[in-house]
Amino acid sequence: MLTPGKPDTEQSFAVTPVVKKDLSTLLIDEDSGLGMENDDMVDVLGGKYDDVIGDFNIIDCRYPYEYNGGHIKTQHNKPTTNTNKASILIFHCEFSSERGPKLCRYLRAKDREMNSSNYPALNYPEVYLLNGGYKEFFLSGNKQWCEPMEYKPMLDSQHTEELRHFRAKSKSWTAGERRNKRSQRLNF
Repeated sequence: MLTPGKPDTEQSFAVTPVVKKDLSTLLIDEDSGLGMENDDMVDVLGGKYDDVIGDFNIIDCRYPYEYNGGHIKTQHNKPTTNTNKASILIFHCEFSSERGPKLCRYLRAKDREMNSSNYPALNYPEVYLLNGGYKEFFLSGNKQWCEPMEYKPMLDSQHTEELRHFRAKSKSWTAGERRNKRSQRLNF
């Protein structure tokens, strides 16, 4: 559960995850968010945590053709006037092993940067990564939470051109970052 407080105050920002039931939901690493199991995701979608979660966003980091081939349906962003409730972000990609964690780390880094003068305050203190990604969520009996009730893998043979296009685009987006990191390492 989130200890209430706003990033611009001097209150304590201790965070205990609202959906953590036991050791099955583990901290993946400091910047990749908390791991969320499939049953926890179903509980969030089903409203089990509405008393502590004010709103949630599921950030699907897959390519558009994967998303259109099946995604987790939500009725998220429920407006709330109770600021004591947590606002959580749940990231995932196909397996939650590359694209989801990468975007999650990026968001965490930007959030820390924006709140550097208010450390340890964050705008999004509760960030989760769906363990196993969409594929595991879908294949583990949760089709009713997906629309359409299908799963389209990233390497689907009908989408090789789209995959090539998006991979080339994502490499061009990160090329400058790699170049900057190399030059930073060379500066002593």
